[in-house]
Amino acid sequence: MYKKIILIVFVGLVVFSAIYALTGKKKVTTNSDKAYQLYLAGEELTRKLYYSDAIPKFEKAIKIDTNFAMAYAMLANMYYMFDEKDNAMKLIDKAVLLFPKITEKEQLIINNIKGVIYNDMEFTEKNREKMIQKYPKSLEGYQFKASDYQMKHDFVNAIKEYEQLLKNYPDYALAYNMLGYLNYYQRNFDKAITNIKKYSIMAGKQANPHDSYGEILMYLGRYDEAIKEFEKANKIKPDLYFVLNHLGDVYREIGRFRDAIGYYERARDMATNKLQVIEADIEIAFTFWRENKNDKALNILDEALDFKIGCVSSIILKGNALMLQGIIWAQNKEFEKAIANLDSIESLMANDELRKDEGKLNSIQIYRTLLSGTIALNKKDYNKAIDDFQFLIDNSQLPSVLWFRQLLGNAYNLSGNFEKAKECYMANLADNSNHPLSLFQLAQVYKNLGDIENQKQMLLKFLSVTSGADESFVDVIDARKQLDSLVQLQIEES
Repeated sequence: MYKKIILIVFVGLVVFSAIYALTGKKKVTTNSDKAYQLYLAGEELTRKLYYSDAIPKFEKAIKIDTNFAMAYAMLANMYYMFDEKDNAMKLIDKAVLLFPKITEKEQLIINNIKGVIYNDMEFTEKNREKMIQKYPKSLEGYQFKASDYQMKHDFVNAIKEYEQLLKNYPDYALAYNMLGYLNYYQRNFDKAITNIKKYSIMAGKQANPHDSYGEILMYLGRYDEAIKEFEKANKIKPDLYFVLNHLGDVYREIGRFRDAIGYYERARDMATNKLQVIEADIEIAFTFWRENKNDKALNILDEALDFKIGCVSSIILKGNALMLQGIIWAQNKEFEKAIANLDSIESLMANDELRKDEGKLNSIQIYRTLLSGTIALNKKDYNKAIDDFQFLIDNSQLPSVLWFRQLLGNAYNLSGNFEKAKECYMANLADNSNHPLSLFQLAQVYKNLGDIENQKQMLLKFLSVTSGADESFVDVIDARKQLDSLVQLQIEES
């Protein structure tokens, strides 16, 4: 399934990191030492991604000092992340009114947050450019430059900015976190692990370093190690929404669907807003679909889609749910329903607020193309399916590209082009040597090519990776049957 990259979290970290730079130099404007200490405590919690715990700190800070602009801005950012946009706008407007009382650097930081809350990307970019020009050697200057490069998918220069940042700010642990992800996107897997390990050592008593380490390990197919890191994160700070989601992801990947659903349900229970509830429901539906329980998946999606579109993030979730529902209908040969969902996704793309944000507009485009390709595949229009899936590969990055390559390989396999299908799966295994779907489907390709020995090897590795899978996992059942048949054939031949 197409998983959103951590760009939203990344942008959030950039904002919090810039504010951290201000506080570290004691340049936040407030008349109260007590309010300042509360602010620092809240800021520390945001850098750990403990957002729910941070909110009361900022609320208390502005009660003590009603002219504390940066505290209003941070609280506004928290409310925005929790889908309380109206409250966020009121708070950020209050912060802006206090501009005559604060420094220019604080003003630039606040305007950056304002641009995000008001979904005015042009305004945000102008303020970020001002920050970079005015303070090029500051921590926040490096952060914003790296962020700009990442959003343009220029990971090479983003890496250079973080490496330069660390030369000047060697104790800044979060830079190692971002270098870990950026090197992963560049397929510098050893460097990715080295940087994430460094982050987990420097900030080991926080949950996020272990969660990040687990995420990279999961993407590389080191599933048992990933589970251990996610469990460490969950022990340090129990029931963080994103950690619970990652535990669901890794268990689903290896066919442990009951465990996956349990973690997604727990994440749902710990959700801080309606959008997180819907997101968790979509993950549960996707898990039921992977388990071949389409009726359960459709029931959940029917409920998940019963919400009104508000902010841009809600449009993304609506598109995601429509895509998955459409995929199931296409596979059930209910093409009219699937095409209706395709039309609905295209209607979402016309939303004025969405069109202001190129990154989120691209997400909807991905959902539309993925559903379009799946409809074509199930109609046996393989050329159209191949074109759509290739488009997704060309316009995506790791780890999403693994899913899209698997779909492309399936389209080639069904069309009879077994060598091209093999290329797709081999490319996936180069990025994740234990990718279960690729192992299983490559075995089918080898079967079609009459390569019994390699078919057997892929099946054995697939069953090894999914050794703890639910007994009802249809791919595991099929793999065992195939392996038994191959063994019996070898016995008969001998």
